[in-house]
Amino acid sequence: MRRIQTLTAALCLIPLFAAPAALAGSNDCSKATIAAKNAETYAQLVKAGDIAERMRPTSFFFYGGPAKILKLSKTLSENGFVMTEPTDGGQAIVGATNATMVPDTFDQLAIKVCVTADNAGVTYDGWETVVIKK
Repeated sequence: MRRIQTLTAALCLIPLFAAPAALAGSNDCSKATIAAKNAETYAQLVKAGDIAERMRPTSFFFYGGPAKILKLSKTLSENGFVMTEPTDGGQAIVGATNATMVPDTFDQLAIKVCVTADNAGVTYDGWETVVIKK
């Protein structure tokens, strides 16, 4: 698991990168798995003084074959996500949306994102957000 933490006066990036699935389309999107992967990051957010109920930009990371990445990009864009241009020869992409970090509601969003990636045959590689203190 990779983790980067950058602190500033009011914000810090706290990424959570899920352990990459062995093959695209083999994401474990179960509620238990997503909640367990997210729990450590929620704890870090609380420790940093985050106000979980505040909306904030949140980015989700994906990789897979270029055609599948484009399919995922189209689906997420149609559902309100802002997508980056594919990178790494078209094999990686980031989708962003605004979300709270209330565990019950965010876990539901993360499950939907994971399932969407899985349905597209793309590996879901986790998310990152910023700490909101005021």
